[in-house]
Amino acid sequence: MSVSSVATPPFGPNIVRAWFETAINPLLSGLESEAALLRNGNFSWRWHTGRMLAIMPVRSRLFSYGRAANFDQFLRFHEESASVCEKHDRQVKELAESSQDLFDSLLTDQDFRALVSDSVQALLEDEPSPMMTEWIAEHVVNGSGELGAHYVIAPLWNKFRDQLLAVRLAPRHNFLSEKQEEIGRNLLQTVTDLMSCLTDARQSLSLKFDIPPEPLETRD
Repeated sequence: MSVSSVATPPFGPNIVRAWFETAINPLLSGLESEAALLRNGNFSWRWHTGRMLAIMPVRSRLFSYGRAANFDQFLRFHEESASVCEKHDRQVKELAESSQDLFDSLLTDQDFRALVSDSVQALLEDEPSPMMTEWIAEHVVNGSGELGAHYVIAPLWNKFRDQLLAVRLAPRHNFLSEKQEEIGRNLLQTVTDLMSCLTDARQSLSLKFDIPPEPLETRD
């Protein structure tokens, strides 16, 4: 059911305000951050969870607000937004799975392990621990840029980053990395579409019910 198909919507300004404050606005803020990561090709995937840290299903962004039910109610009356949300969540799952596939492929590649070992020995004169190898593989999966000093492996990664990232182009990994990047591009488009749907719905509801899109106290 869409709002446009209902002559008199079965909700009023209090419900709309709750949608804005506990669902639409928090979600838009999270999606903006998600889009920024995807534009930079940073998927924030983590090997120990098998999921992305900062790219997640839409309802996961609302759990901390304890108001996911408000968003579900909003979606009942906005079919287009509901459809794009489903597409977004499906692609998030696909991105996590493709990142896991690339990670698994790296860890079973003796050439990659040898490169990591040689890099560690050249810098630290020591053998890499299994966890260090997994950390490095995670950054290869994410196509990470230079790391800040607070990262334990920053000296190693920053020195050998180009050689390590080049492994993504090796024949046995290239297909997986291309698949991951394609899913990331598709997800970025879906995030953009979802932000547009939510913004348009918020604008329409704002004008209909005379409610500012954002709380007045947050304005400069």
